[in-house]
Amino acid sequence: MEAKGIIALMGSGELTATMVEVHKCLLAGLAVAPRAGFLDTPAGVRWLMKS
Repeated sequence: MEAKGIIALMGSGELTATMVEVHKCLLAGLAVAPRAGFLDTPAGVRWLMKS
């Protein structure tokens, strides 16, 4: 089976300046222009799950 791309799972801070090098590294390994998708999750979910 041919690889289609990279799935990167990141925690909080994924869009901060400190993650620029990580994003560059991930994108450097791709042969074609990437399509990125961001799935934001609310921080309150952790609080709700503790109850």
